[in-house]
Amino acid sequence: MWADNEPMQGEWVMFAGDADQSDFPSFDIKGTDKTIWFDNNGIFDYYFSPDFNLDGDINGQDKSLWFENNGISSRVPK
Repeated sequence: MWADNEPMQGEWVMFAGDADQSDFPSFDIKGTDKTIWFDNNGIFDYYFSPDFNLDGDINGQDKSLWFENNGISSRVPK
């Protein structure tokens, strides 16, 4: 719990796996994001939306992040 004069405590995170990002204003990680990953799997040296770990390669490591976060959504505005 926090009061107006106290800073918020805790952890803040951004979940990896939302390649589609067309579900404005929310953020939903779902099957359409995996489809985008599948269509781009094997592309290297580029930062595309299905590069969930931002290492410049779209591969199984990105799919594992999608798998872990599949079903997570948020209503925090963009």
